[in-house]
Amino acid sequence: MPIKFKHNESLRQQIFFWTSFVLLCSIPLRYAYSSVAVGLFVGLNIIFGIPAISRKKEAINYLLISLFLLIGISFFWSENPDFTLKSLTRFLPLGLLPLSLFFSPVLSQDKFYDLWRYFGVFLAVLFWCFLFVAFLKYQIFQENSFFFYHNLVEPFRLNAIYVSFLVTICLLILLVDLQPEKYLNLFIITSLILFLLLLNSKLLISFFVLAVIFQFIMRRKKWYISLGTIFLMVIAIFLIQPLQKRIFSEFKTNYSEVFHSEKFGVVYPWTGTSIRLLQARVGTEILTEKKAWLQGVGVGASQDLIEQNHQKKELYPDYWNYNFHNQYIQLLVELGIIGISLYLIILLQLIKDFRQNFMVISVILVIFGLGFTESFLWRQRGLLTFMIFIISVYHFKLRITTNAK
Repeated sequence: MPIKFKHNESLRQQIFFWTSFVLLCSIPLRYAYSSVAVGLFVGLNIIFGIPAISRKKEAINYLLISLFLLIGISFFWSENPDFTLKSLTRFLPLGLLPLSLFFSPVLSQDKFYDLWRYFGVFLAVLFWCFLFVAFLKYQIFQENSFFFYHNLVEPFRLNAIYVSFLVTICLLILLVDLQPEKYLNLFIITSLILFLLLLNSKLLISFFVLAVIFQFIMRRKKWYISLGTIFLMVIAIFLIQPLQKRIFSEFKTNYSEVFHSEKFGVVYPWTGTSIRLLQARVGTEILTEKKAWLQGVGVGASQDLIEQNHQKKELYPDYWNYNFHNQYIQLLVELGIIGISLYLIILLQLIKDFRQNFMVISVILVIFGLGFTESFLWRQRGLLTFMIFIISVYHFKLRITTNAK
């Protein structure tokens, strides 16, 4: 006799909540843990959700699955089918997570904020552990670089950009539901702001400030929280010297050379901006050479082509393995106009569904901005961060508007 779960809605909600939390916490850990967390989320929510599968299915699920299918079928026109086949496994969450959401329950808005608050505690504890390790290293080597950027999160071999991405999203959500009278909330927010500043991601700090300004404009209540956050961030930027150096170094970019020089040499003084602009140029050259503007060269097939282009331009060999560091160029080169159009439709669908919810819109602003400096969907941590945000906003009963917060 089959087991019936239709009367266990509370159990289904508990499973969805805690598998979402485990998935979130697995992102900063080793890839094996996040792979297991994806498996648990998908498996448990499908098993317990089969008897109660929802008839109402969000358009966003179909769009995400469509992008996954496009990635898969790009194998058939790929410039390097072997590389495309090897790349497919890292995109499995893009197909499996939306599929499992057809079977998942919808939880209350309070549970949404509980989820991200618990995760905020996890990130805050992680930050203070990283800071303690950095302090120990400083005592030995007397080098303050251990407190900043990639070095800060080096104990877990993390990339500072993707940790900043997680921290930024968590902050933007928690600022909306911040209760200043509760000391735990203040501890979380303060810790995460300091974490974000020490991670030294110029773009994410900038977009975080812009997103908080947007929240400040849209708030009817507790506007002082946004204003205070903006003030603290601006003051901190001027006080943290390594962050100043990273910001002002970008003004040394020679745009004319980047766009027109045929050879650069191994000692060319690249900045973060200039190398990304060069990658955009390389992408257009690849598409023109391969005549692949419509469908792209296939997922994962661009890396060899980038290396060949860099060799011709005589770049330092360490740059040969760089991807485009731009989500829009990465999509355009590997999946063509079709792929980038589908991704933009996904972002527009998010905006359409939550157009009056300034918290969701502020996070979408960050996602949109990050796409100009990182191919984050092409990295497991970036993809999972993107997916868990979508999962949480669609499967918790968020108010259409957050103006009342």
